[in-house]
Amino acid sequence: MGIGLFIGNLNYETENETLKKHLEKYGEVTACEIITDKFTFRSKGFAKVETPDESEAERIIAGAEGIILDGRPLRIERFRDS
Repeated sequence: MGIGLFIGNLNYETENETLKKHLEKYGEVTACEIITDKFTFRSKGFAKVETPDESEAERIIAGAEGIILDGRPLRIERFRDS
């Protein structure tokens, strides 16, 4: 199992593939899922991304935190299960 990252402050129009390609500039991404409303299927403005290991997660956090994607600065932190 990889390391999960929470990606917040997404533009509601950003698509999974766009986010994945953007983050892959900084580190390896094994999975990317923009979270959507279960009734409207519209983006909730955040995503869960998985990396293969700690070093890849650190590279993405260090490189992509605050970078503008589709007009909004990304907020990135480790994913916390509740």
